[in-house]
Amino acid sequence: MMDACYQYSSALWHSLFQRGYRLSDRAERLRLLSPANGQVRPFDPRRYLAVYPEIIETISLYASPRWRRVALANDTTFEQFKAEFNDRLPQERALRSTARSWLLTELRQTATRIEAAALAPAPLQSAPD
Repeated sequence: MMDACYQYSSALWHSLFQRGYRLSDRAERLRLLSPANGQVRPFDPRRYLAVYPEIIETISLYASPRWRRVALANDTTFEQFKAEFNDRLPQERALRSTARSWLLTELRQTATRIEAAALAPAPLQSAPD
């Protein structure tokens, strides 16, 4: 299940940044990781390192059976998950209106994907020859 948490949390952050979700700490981390000229290419591994703490925090949230249940619950209970996500991972500025509704859907769908992976039967391993 941890593989699924890592995979889907990483994908969530990739999508969040594409939609304008910004963290001031990430910008500072990226600046500290940047070469002397301050240029970091789009696919530079340092960009991934700069968001790694958020990925780990997101994994800890979704790896918790309690928080995953809250994320999958009705709208009133889901508000608790959204508040916890925002408390743990505060934004630098508010998302645009279309990105806000996308975020709510994506937070729940990420929980759904991870829950499905957790409930999936483990693949059978063949015996060594």
